[in-house]
Amino acid sequence: MNVSAVIAAAGLSSRMRDFKPLAELNGQPVIVRVVSGLREAGVGEIVVTGGYRGEELKRLLLPMGVRVVLNRRYAETEMLHSLKMGIASLNAPADALFLLPGDVPLVRPETMRGMLSLPDKAVRPVCDGKGGHPLLLRAELIPALLDYNGPGGLRGALAAMGVETADFPVDDRGCVLDADTPQDLLEIRRQFSLRGGRAVFWPEVRICVGKGGYLVTPADVQFLEMIRQTGSIRRACACVHISYTKGWSKLRQMETELDMKLTSRNSGGPDGGGTSLTQEGAAFVTAYRRYTEGLLQDSRARFREAFGPLNA
Repeated sequence: MNVSAVIAAAGLSSRMRDFKPLAELNGQPVIVRVVSGLREAGVGEIVVTGGYRGEELKRLLLPMGVRVVLNRRYAETEMLHSLKMGIASLNAPADALFLLPGDVPLVRPETMRGMLSLPDKAVRPVCDGKGGHPLLLRAELIPALLDYNGPGGLRGALAAMGVETADFPVDDRGCVLDADTPQDLLEIRRQFSLRGGRAVFWPEVRICVGKGGYLVTPADVQFLEMIRQTGSIRRACACVHISYTKGWSKLRQMETELDMKLTSRNSGGPDGGGTSLTQEGAAFVTAYRRYTEGLLQDSRARFREAFGPLNA
């Protein structure tokens, strides 16, 4: 059986206050654990749909034989759009296809193999009465899914096709554990250590950049990135789950404290104008990302060197 998988990892992870797929889980990024679990379950081709920080995902996953396609409209589209992009980019037809987000690293391979043993067209794992990930679809459903443009995401698509998802009861909490919040990630780390019989040390790195008396946080940079992506302060505020008033206040404070004009108001156009980053603002965001990515790579290497003997 030819089994493929598409992982949606284009979202912003705003509630997590960090990028979920690249969060640390016992020495590896979460997304690497997701891919490894799929490989152990016998999945062949794996495609990840990235968006926010998608280039970082490419650099991480390409050496693993995973293709990353980029959803440039990640800030304005739902997960189904990213999944459909990934499905459409598969190199070979699949007899069965796993669909899942990029923040569920603890699904047991035997759970996925068990799902494949069922004859149903659509299957989901269920643990303690709660539906989990991944969703398994048979090949015959894929063309209709790609054609679906209605509401309700995957659930709406399956309902429109008249397909009932079969439940596969499992004793696998990993299928219902995703890293939506920092507390969720701590629980995933705890469950991972329980499975392995021993917890290990892991680094938590939060990089801020100061100027004068102001400290630019990762959340500040994320907000600026969403202004650049959406062309709108209002939509950027919605993406990072803050009020429009708070967003404007944050922006004015940053520009005052940093003595930089970060945004520019654009008039006209079909939507009546919008807001973009200035050249200086875009350069600041690019510099921050370049600095933090390099620093995090160096940090992981130094962490392994320092704590390796304690984690052995």
